[in-house]
Amino acid sequence: MTIHAMIDIDDVLFPWADLIHDRSRVAGLHDIETYTTWHMWEDYGCSKEAWLEVVDKATVDGMYHEPPMPGAVEALRRLVFERDVAIHLVTARGFMAHAESIREWTADWVEEYAVPHVDLTFAKDKVASQVALGVRFDYALDDGLHNFTALDADGVDTYLMTRPHNVSAPVWAASRVSSVDEFVDIILKESA
Repeated sequence: MTIHAMIDIDDVLFPWADLIHDRSRVAGLHDIETYTTWHMWEDYGCSKEAWLEVVDKATVDGMYHEPPMPGAVEALRRLVFERDVAIHLVTARGFMAHAESIREWTADWVEEYAVPHVDLTFAKDKVASQVALGVRFDYALDDGLHNFTALDADGVDTYLMTRPHNVSAPVWAASRVSSVDEFVDIILKESA
């Protein structure tokens, strides 16, 4: 029986927030080591507009072509090689400025780095994406607390990728992972 795993891209496979944090430092928005919220401008003490200017510049300067997080793609390859797992990449990318370009760059990025997957879906509502795809996710990995909560409430065996913007979220330690490798190990162990 095929196992269906939903994998988010940003801050799971791709270091989006870290890249924006670095670019925000270069732009002079902050001098702090790390961020603690997805609304980084709050940590930086700057306006949302100033932060969005950095995001926009990073977008057009090729940020979406940066390499994946170390080991993430290799872990997914191991999952596909060792088990019959259908990987569904579901991302909320492509809903801000430059949406169509971001979607094209994302598809190119997935191909360039040979990210194993059966489909690539752009959706903010990851629970609803199951209906759109005609599948039921058995497992999910996301960095967004709102996605974690919604998928978990829907009965999906969901894990939260620990990132600076969610480290203080009230989630059971057993539902957190620090890497895609750790998530893959869980699936492999449970499906043995």
